[in-house]
Amino acid sequence: MILAVDVDYRIDNAIVAGITFSGWSDEAPDRVIYSRIINVVGYQSGQFYRREMPCILKLLNDYLDSTCKCISQWS
Repeated sequence: MILAVDVDYRIDNAIVAGITFSGWSDEAPDRVIYSRIINVVGYQSGQFYRREMPCILKLLNDYLDSTCKCISQWS
């Protein structure tokens, strides 16, 4: 399973959404998931783990089992 994630930040909260799919060439997602996070910390350059990571972990905890082995940020 592959999970693609993005976070949409608001003033003091965020929505983290993800799509799961089986392979890079899939034409449609297997599943669409999302979670709301309240009290999100402000942006700090180079501090991914303070703002974005808690949102991603919430999504993983809400929807996925323990088979997730890796988190990677691609640009």
